Amino acid sequence: MGYPLFVFVISSIFFLAVARQYVQRRRPHQLAWALSLASAVGGSLAYVIFLAADKSELAFRLYYVFGALLTAPLLGLGSILIISRGAPALERARWVIYIVGAACVVGTLVLLTNPIDLKVLHQLNGGPGTNPDVYTAASGKAFVIVLNIFGAVAVVGVAVYSAWQLYKRHGSRRLVAANVVIALGTYVISQAGGMARTDHGVGLFWLTMAIGWVVLFFGFLLTFNLHREVPAPAAAAPAVARS
Repeated sequence: MGYPLFVFVISSIFFLAVARQYVQRRRPHQLAWALSLASAVGGSLAYVIFLAADKSELAFRLYYVFGALLTAPLLGLGSILIISRGAPALERARWVIYIVGAACVVGTLVLLTNPIDLKVLHQLNGGPGTNPDVYTAASGKAFVIVLNIFGAVAVVGVAVYSAWQLYKRHGSRRLVAANVVIALGTYVISQAGGMARTDHGVGLFWLTMAIGWVVLFFGFLLTFNLHREVPAPAAAAPAVARS
């Protein structure tokens, strides 16, 4: 329970910091990131409850919905929104939001109703539930994979692009570093998704998640007090392969 609990604590702190920024500035990308981090908090908490509550099926489903399905695409939408300036770009961003939002709703319904192998579920003791698979149908996992790829590509792509633009314009080195750290943290967490399909899922999955969250939060902290600088498009926006 140690690493899932740590992820819950660090993601909760992260959520409160981003939510505070949204309350102060009311920017759409901050709302998307706050919702994403709230999903990460819910997913990690659901897994802690799953381990503590005699392998509750409902808790596992909620872990999968909030942590594995919703966190990454919402983060990706935040990154898309922060670089969408001007009417044409905002219109394109709206269509992305509609499509991703619809996929999230359908994916949530699928994960809440797809059959679960109860024997595998009760044998699960700290792993992500993918080796062997707790879900017996592949449809829910397809939504998870596609939406996680979208989220990771959006966050890493925007972070790298932002860092490069800042570097070319001789912008704040601190913001350049923040974007590089955020991209690195996103990459670390994305590796947890690959580990989820290996025999190392029990030990390394949550450890990798914990390291990735720490790196991402550090990247976010680097952006504090620099709001008048060229904004870091991925600031405070971790992408999660499976939180």
